[in-house]
Amino acid sequence: MNWGTAMTDDSEKMMDLETFFEAGRKDAPEFSAALMSRIIDDIDSVADQREAPEPVAKGKGLLGRILDGIGGWPAVSGMATAGIVGIVVGISPPEAISEFTSAYVNGTTDLYLVDPYDSFGFESFEG
Repeated sequence: MNWGTAMTDDSEKMMDLETFFEAGRKDAPEFSAALMSRIIDDIDSVADQREAPEPVAKGKGLLGRILDGIGGWPAVSGMATAGIVGIVVGISPPEAISEFTSAYVNGTTDLYLVDPYDSFGFESFEG
């Protein structure tokens, strides 16, 4: 379908080009052995001058990508320290933390009535 435009009707133009291509294929020149020898020698000299490509560095592995996402070894050491402190405090808590926690959980004190965000704190933040 050409929608009435002459630009898309290429069948006649292609036939004309094909005749030229066929004529070019019939009269293809033969290269002499001396010329082919010189071309091959030139190819060999250029190939010898080229450097071997440098090996491509491999990307980081899974552990390296995870460490980069976390923040590197400093972040991992901080998380390890916090984890160990959490385990130690959880297994053997100091006496002050035990008393405060048991009083708060058991309801023997009125600490739940204390407002940790009094009005003074909010006024100081607003400027």
